[in-house]
Formats: sequence, structure tokens, C-alpha cells
Amino acid sequence: MHVLCREWVPRDLCGAIILLLKEARRFLDPNNTLNSDGRRLLETIVRRLIDERPEYRGIIHRVRREPSLENVLRLANILLDNDPSEILSIGLGYATPYYTSYDWDPLRSIKPRGNELQKEGSS
Repeated sequence: MHVLCREWVPRDLCGAIILLLKEARRFLDPNNTLNSDGRRLLETIVRRLIDERPEYRGIIHRVRREPSLENVLRLANILLDNDPSEILSIGLGYATPYYTSYDWDPLRSIKPRGNELQKEGSS
């Protein structure tokens, strides 16, 4: 799946929110709120976002106060051109990623990498 971020979103910020959605099982607790690792990643995202776009203070405050899956999707909807629920469904295992001829990476489809945040941010 080829994910596009909005033009004003820096690549590392885009990579971080995509990682949060793609690895949702790792970052969510059974109540569908972010666990400690998810909150740590979310905090880096919102700190950077508030520096880039202070007009989003309201949604940032809501996500920090209640880091539920619904609020994370609201935040992702601001940053991504794609529908964030599609990325999330892949992260939760409800859908399998599909690839077009120009965004298919055989190494990524075989084995997920631990440094996904760094890879997404640097490409």
C-alpha cells in the first residue's frame, strides 16, 4: 500500500504516524488505548506537530488527554492523504497489504524491520 502524507508534513513525522498505525497491535492495550510505548511514540509525534502547526493544539490536547484509537485516527487523518483506517486494518491484521508494481518491496513483504520509523523517515 502506497501511503501519502500531506505536503507540509515532514517525512519523519509521516513515518512515525504510519508506524503507529501499521504496528497497532504492538502499541495498543486491550482497551484500544495506547500503551506506554505507543504513548512515547505519540508524544514525539505531537511535540513535532505542535512546532510545525500550532493551530492543531485542540486535537493535540485531546489526543494527549485521551490517547484512544479513535483520537489517534483523528490525528492521522490530519497528517495523511490516505484513509488512516485502511493502514490500521493492516496493522490489526484485518486486511493484508496490497502492492502495486511501483511500491512493492519484496524485502518488506517477507520480514518486517525493527527500524521501520527510521526507514520511513529517511526515504
